[in-house]
Amino acid sequence: MLTAEVVYTTFTGIAVTSAVVYDGFLYAGTDDGLYRIPANDINPEDFSRWQLLGPTHGFPGGEGISALAVTDGALFLGIANNLCRYNGATLDTLDTSDAQNVIYLTTEGQGLVIGWKKGFDGKVKYREPNGAMYDIHWSCEASKPLYAVEDGTKKFWLADDSDEFRFFDANIGQCDRFHFNSPYNHVSTEIAIEDGAVYVGTPGYDINLNALFARNGVYILKDGNWSRFSETSNPELADGDCQRDLWRVAPQPGGDKFYAGSFVGGLVEATAPGAPTHCFTQYNSLLQNAGASGANRTAIGGMAFDSQGNLWISNYDAAAPIAVLKADGTIRNFSAAPANNLLQVAVDQSGYKWFVVGFNGGVLVYDSGNDLDSPSDDRYRLLTTANSVLPTNTVNCLAVDLEGDVWIGTQQGTISFECGSNVFDASCRGSRRVATVDDFGAYLLANQEVTTIAVDGANRKWFGTTNGIFVQSPSGEVPVAQYNATNSPLFDNLITDIAANPKTGEVWIGTDKGLISFRGEATEGGRINSLKPYAYPNPVRADYTGPIAIYGLARDANVKITDVAGNLVYEGKSLGGQAVWDGRDYLGRRAASGVYLIFATSSEAFENPDAVIAKVVILN
Repeated sequence: MLTAEVVYTTFTGIAVTSAVVYDGFLYAGTDDGLYRIPANDINPEDFSRWQLLGPTHGFPGGEGISALAVTDGALFLGIANNLCRYNGATLDTLDTSDAQNVIYLTTEGQGLVIGWKKGFDGKVKYREPNGAMYDIHWSCEASKPLYAVEDGTKKFWLADDSDEFRFFDANIGQCDRFHFNSPYNHVSTEIAIEDGAVYVGTPGYDINLNALFARNGVYILKDGNWSRFSETSNPELADGDCQRDLWRVAPQPGGDKFYAGSFVGGLVEATAPGAPTHCFTQYNSLLQNAGASGANRTAIGGMAFDSQGNLWISNYDAAAPIAVLKADGTIRNFSAAPANNLLQVAVDQSGYKWFVVGFNGGVLVYDSGNDLDSPSDDRYRLLTTANSVLPTNTVNCLAVDLEGDVWIGTQQGTISFECGSNVFDASCRGSRRVATVDDFGAYLLANQEVTTIAVDGANRKWFGTTNGIFVQSPSGEVPVAQYNATNSPLFDNLITDIAANPKTGEVWIGTDKGLISFRGEATEGGRINSLKPYAYPNPVRADYTGPIAIYGLARDANVKITDVAGNLVYEGKSLGGQAVWDGRDYLGRRAASGVYLIFATSSEAFENPDAVIAKVVILN
């Protein structure tokens, strides 16, 4: 059995791009240049003992090392736009690109694979052991290289900044392409679900709210297949800035459209990748320039639909920062807001709009009144630590739960507002829920930075934080579950967004290192049981040991399961509109073969509290 052990760590204080062992030395390529130390040095942890190879050794001063590789008895280096070779005494330049820099070197096969790239253009070359060098990217159009390896027989696998992987057989000059049913990239900023389809926005700004000008687009999962909405699927987007930084996404409830918000180029309306689009910007609509920051761009900070089908928009940093795309297709904006750097928006059950205010600005609540076209009845309230129980003005997210309460995620935990239509009263200050953990009570997640909040079909709260996910009861006071990268399949503890599918209970989670879904137990439920509830699986065969789900129940229904003789084997409550039974009786024994009757009641059906609504058959 092969094992590997890290016996020391060297803290360099500078970015290290690669490290190799060559000719008795350990080499480290860094942003400052090439360092080395004898491989048998007694104290390699001390970085002051490492030697920087500079002009006296033939290396250019101040140039970083982008890649290192050892092959053919020499050390190969990427230095800016040059491929170089070092034999321990002399540095030679073997190849130079006028337009691109070396980004990787790989030696898995017999020769050396070199990737060059700058911006969105690049190339891939192959150097044989005899020194012959030639391009390998043309045949596969791999002009946006990310990485490549050779298998030892001049067959290459190329990862490219596109929607496909490439396999190139240089022996016969044949290129094959592969498309994997997955998102284009691992990064995500916002997840939205409508009619079973999942929409994923991608990063649009950095920690200081500077635009990234990224072109990842929006990822869409529909009918089991992933697609990407970007300038690749819709070339017309490349003519402007609408394709960049599509970090917000809002599917139309009950409709066929979705809207993507760019932090650079405005609002994009579309139905599917490849279908016609329309882009709303400062040049063709009432959306405005992000002028307060001095940037010539139409920045969308957030989007949310109201119950009338109007799309409310945070027009970030604009003079009129609140806009609405009405159901009739016209846009109106509002300029009286007391803050203009508005980000995420949510609409509560009173029709009030709640906005996250950037740069530690708290929360803005806006009432557009009865007439959208008249500002005379508009109201605004800016919530901060001065007039509410917000523990800090650094607000990250907000969500409206099934009872109409608004939950706010901050840098120091979460608070809720249960004021309903009275939120504009000075007496409405919000509340900090006290949660009990290990028999001790404390303010809910007071020591956590809450990055996102989702509400599932049982009105439970899923709080995404920089330390994983905390699932709490509907009131927030009772812990339900906690997930992190150690105790669950989460890729990372930094949670970027969470969305729950109300129909299936599936919870989609965005992390800093990838997207993952969780098969949750809570689905949405109506006021009464549906006309056709059902149990799954049904029948339950002898080799099945998983849970039995009962779908189509009233929200938080009381559920009882009996055998045909009326003996009770299970009693509990549904999670939203779904109940889960483990197929065992009160003594923990697997239920005997037979037919079992499922009864459910809700507060809306007391006139007929006990009706058989479903059956399940167990076979042992």
